[in-house]
Amino acid sequence: MSTTTRCSCAKRKGLSLLLVSKLINKIASPIFWSQNTFCFLDAVEFIAAVKHNLRPQYREMIQSLSIISPDPSGAPIHVTVAGDRSKHMDDFWKTIKNCPSLRKLEVAYAYIQPTRKVLTHEHLDEMPEMLPNLSTISLSFLVPINRRSLGFNYPPPYYYDEWSQQALVKCSRPLSLLRDKSWEENKLHTLYRNFHFNFRVHVSTASKVKFCGANIERLENYYGSWRIPKTLNAESNIRQLQLPTGETTVVKVYGLPLSVKARNTRLGHAKAEARKRERRPDGSRVAEHEAMKVAKQRKRQSRQGDMEKERYEYQELQLARGVRRLDLKAKEDKDAKNSAKNERESVRKGMKAAEENRRLERKRVANGPIA
Repeated sequence: MSTTTRCSCAKRKGLSLLLVSKLINKIASPIFWSQNTFCFLDAVEFIAAVKHNLRPQYREMIQSLSIISPDPSGAPIHVTVAGDRSKHMDDFWKTIKNCPSLRKLEVAYAYIQPTRKVLTHEHLDEMPEMLPNLSTISLSFLVPINRRSLGFNYPPPYYYDEWSQQALVKCSRPLSLLRDKSWEENKLHTLYRNFHFNFRVHVSTASKVKFCGANIERLENYYGSWRIPKTLNAESNIRQLQLPTGETTVVKVYGLPLSVKARNTRLGHAKAEARKRERRPDGSRVAEHEAMKVAKQRKRQSRQGDMEKERYEYQELQLARGVRRLDLKAKEDKDAKNSAKNERESVRKGMKAAEENRRLERKRVANGPIA
């Protein structure tokens, strides 16, 4: 079995809480399995999920189930099954009866039709004893209203355009579970035929006439021109219908747009959340915080630039001082060298003069005194 639908609303919703830890799972799982309504497209999908994949202790907690689709046969094309579907219906009712806590059950009306393979009346007779909290079964169907004849199915998941937009009119009738086990096969056949050929057709006709402005004589003309009434929206989607037989029934319309008030409220909440997320702990917004951050960064860079400039100027000054010290030292060394040279020259001249004087003295002594 495989399932392909465009709808992903509520899929795996709340499961993340169950995956936190074993302790949280133990505490939260009774609430999760008992307080939610679990929806399926058809009986085979329900069997695969609840009978084969779900643990028995969790199956026993389920209190609300819904198994419907727009297909009046209860077998939508979005769920593919190998072989004949009807062979699974007996297993379907047995799985239903294995949910002892069940309080609400909504199924496609086609499932009550007895066949050679499924004795539905016997399953209905056993339900009051096996499901003491379930007093009625809601037999439901969906009437698709769209701009293109899509048959009785949801739009295909691989194709999406404005023509595939549609609304779904849901209508239900309660089926009381008799406690005296008096269900008979012919009664269910009569109930199914009346539901399929009379009630469903009348609801479909009345819905298209009231919501789409269709002509009761030519219903197919509404495809290209229908518009959703302004008074009909997601917040106000329950209406009474007067059927051609004079009977009055209540329908609920799905797939409607939000009202203007709801859209504005949701938009206001989204903006408030965005502003709240933008707020910093110090009260500033993210944009303001980023501007302050950039200003601080530029100030820091400017300060670092000034410090680098001062450091460079200081290094230049130190270098100039070092050069001057080297020049002074070289000059001092040169002056000292010249002074030593001059001193040596002066000593040499003095020694030479003294030597000359001694020579003259010796010469005078040798010649004798002058008369």
